Amino acid sequence: MMKTDYKILVYSDNIDDVRLCQSYLKSSSTHEYFLIFQDSQNDFFTDIEQGSYDCILVSYSTQQQSDHDFFKKLFHLRPDLPVIILCDHDNTDMAIYQFKNGVSDFVETNTATPEILKYTIEKAVRTHEHMAAEQFENERLLVLVIDDNEDDREVCMRALRKNKDTEYDFVELSSSQHVVETIKEHEFHCILLDYSLPGADGITVLQTIKQHNPFLPVIIMTGQGSEEIAVSSIKNGADNYMVKSQLSPENAKSVVSRAVQYQKLNKLLIEKEKALKKIHIEKFQEEEVLNQIHLIVSDAHRPFEKRMKDILKLGTQYFGLELGIISEINFDDYHVKFASDYTHIKQDQLFSLGNTYCSFTFKSDTPQAWHNAGMSEIKTHPCYEHFGLNAYIGTKIFVNNRPYGTVNFSSKDARVQPFSEREKAFINLISQYLGHEIYRNITKNEREHLIDDLRGVNAELEQFAYQTAHDLKAPILSAIQNLENMQTQLKAEDVAGAQNTYSNVKKSLSQMDALIADILSLTFVSKIKEAPQNLDLQSLIDQSFEKLGHIHVEKNIKVVTDMGCRQVKSHKIRMQLIIDNLISNAVKYYDPAEAEPYIKVSSSQKNNSFYLSVEDNGLGIEPQDEAQLFEMFQRFHKAASFGSGLGLYMVKKSADILGGHIEYNRPASGKGVCFTLSLPVFSSNN
Repeated sequence: MMKTDYKILVYSDNIDDVRLCQSYLKSSSTHEYFLIFQDSQNDFFTDIEQGSYDCILVSYSTQQQSDHDFFKKLFHLRPDLPVIILCDHDNTDMAIYQFKNGVSDFVETNTATPEILKYTIEKAVRTHEHMAAEQFENERLLVLVIDDNEDDREVCMRALRKNKDTEYDFVELSSSQHVVETIKEHEFHCILLDYSLPGADGITVLQTIKQHNPFLPVIIMTGQGSEEIAVSSIKNGADNYMVKSQLSPENAKSVVSRAVQYQKLNKLLIEKEKALKKIHIEKFQEEEVLNQIHLIVSDAHRPFEKRMKDILKLGTQYFGLELGIISEINFDDYHVKFASDYTHIKQDQLFSLGNTYCSFTFKSDTPQAWHNAGMSEIKTHPCYEHFGLNAYIGTKIFVNNRPYGTVNFSSKDARVQPFSEREKAFINLISQYLGHEIYRNITKNEREHLIDDLRGVNAELEQFAYQTAHDLKAPILSAIQNLENMQTQLKAEDVAGAQNTYSNVKKSLSQMDALIADILSLTFVSKIKEAPQNLDLQSLIDQSFEKLGHIHVEKNIKVVTDMGCRQVKSHKIRMQLIIDNLISNAVKYYDPAEAEPYIKVSSSQKNNSFYLSVEDNGLGIEPQDEAQLFEMFQRFHKAASFGSGLGLYMVKKSADILGGHIEYNRPASGKGVCFTLSLPVFSSNN
């Protein structure tokens, strides 16, 4: 921030006033004060003529009250400099009296503070700068002259008309009777008011004028100079006063122009102060809301859903709107995640994004707002036509630097004023808080799921290690025993026995090889990464039967296919693994006693899900075994066929990785099994 430098000349022989200036006018981060002190009048005027200053401080105790020539000389030499009088309470009337000579303001030293003194200096400097920047050349001023003496009115008007650089228009009143009506009918720049009017004194009329228009400059006119009248007039709101007998064109123009400019600037300053006060209030409200939001998000015992709703409630209070919503947006789906009030809207309610104002918000990098949609360019938008929302402000929410959805506040009632840039900046702050909280909640849930997954994996690993050791040990021990028997048989030259034992060894090693192959497949299932592609289901089914060497033909198993959906977009290797295992199980565990064994493979698509079913009328699953169906190393028909017991486990794991589900159902006939795979349909949306 740039500093403002003030070079100030202080004229005082009062040590208390000198110390006050030295103590109060210390440099700060925004202002730099350079003070020059003079206690000699001659040196003071020499400094004024030769030096460059921004403001002059004059201690009133330095001058005798009757020494009015001092100020006349001061303003004759430097009319461009603001002058502030330092005085005690007893001399305020005399300080006010010097306003007629051009004094900008005064400060009571016995009640002053550093802030008051600095503000008075800044205001005086700004006033003079503004007056210097705005000249009255070629400006036409409308002046109301109120005087019961026609000649006096003419003298005042003639004095002003002699100034060729400013044009004047006049309205005349000979009494105060129609003052209020007159100032309502015209936009006057200034009023010249006689102090003595028939039936009313000038002070009463002055107060009436100021009540109706406090920014209308009023200059009191008197027949003879009177300090008492001057002080009383200025205390009651007069901007200056003039003595009729001392009136001159230069004096009249100076007093009028200074009064007009001062009131113009004073009005601007007051309006600016009001605006600053409003900003201060808004900032205070923002800080309060942000403090409350901070307390909400810092409350570890407050559930996530309640934190979101509480933040939305604070937002509705700040913006003065009825409803706050946090949405998640996925392509054309507008998903209501949280709302401040569920009277007219439901949590998890789904809308088409195009039917919401957030269709504009989600496309924009800046907040979008309408204070009266029914009178705007979006009055034909479906959101206005369906819900009648007039006031709306919303912005995007980013979660982990990615667009997540929106936060928006709305109301059926229109707002009087458009949303300010400050309000738009504030909703961005709320969005940042929400994005952080949503991300924190997502990572918390993911962390909890990950912990659960790790626990499950650890349990599976323990079971896997134990079962693998057991299943590998059995064929190894069997092979060792058979090899020892074969050695004995060969020594006894029992060739036939040795050949039979050899077959048993080979069978044991084949079982071990199959188990190792399934273990390697399980590892492969966990690590494989591939992109989805369009798959021909019939081709995958045919390949599965080919891998089995068409053994189903030898076993006289009838194969039936019902491909309601022939094409699906998915991961080929995992889909092939699922189909291979389901068909392999159906073939291996067929029922030899069944007169007409069959395997039925069917597929279909409903809504956004794909279904694949493999059904048979084979040996089936006993009810007590159904709970362990998809666990590792589960074998239910050991006599029918050797297996590792990992097939259905790998099917379930692959289905989970694909975002789907595998379930078991007993066929309607009550015999055999039916496994159904359900998967989400891949599209451009996912």
